[in-house]
Amino acid sequence: MNTELLAFLVGLCYITSVINGQYTDNRCKCVCPSPTIVNGSETHIKVYTKDVQPKLCTCENIVTPLPEKYQEFCPRCECKYEKRSTTTIKVVIVLIIIIVSILFIYMLFLLCLDPLMARARSPMSYQEHRDLEVMIDVSEPTTNGAMARPPALAGARDRTKIILNKVKGEQERWKDQVSEQRKNIYDRHTMLN
Repeated sequence: MNTELLAFLVGLCYITSVINGQYTDNRCKCVCPSPTIVNGSETHIKVYTKDVQPKLCTCENIVTPLPEKYQEFCPRCECKYEKRSTTTIKVVIVLIIIIVSILFIYMLFLLCLDPLMARARSPMSYQEHRDLEVMIDVSEPTTNGAMARPPALAGARDRTKIILNKVKGEQERWKDQVSEQRKNIYDRHTMLN
């Protein structure tokens, strides 16, 4: 049991060291044709990378194993020294992962909140109004059928009737507009003009 745990830890350390060795900030990258291109049999491209100083970034120092006819092979290689910031790359990747995680959590929050909002919205749903008639009666009939008016309020009642007649006229125009709008929306399926 202890040997298995020790072997696992050694393997983990080895994998970590290999991964750290592959991602360095400075490297020399040579893009070369396959070594068999010198013979004319293949045309595949191979990429060779190595962590060396900028002045040592040449085909002879990077390509391993070096072919027998390296004088003919190396002029076909294109070697470039590259410098990059792996720390910046790691920070950007971590930020992207954090943003995606926050968006995912927000989506879950909205999915949980949607049923609660739907339940709260249901009584407020739109219902078509059919009976919009409002009966306004300003005077009360007397026992003999005539309308009773106190003498002091006769002038005020007349003005009230004039105002009510204006309001009824506006109400009729409004009802006509509403019925036209209903006809447009429910029958013709068009928006208000």
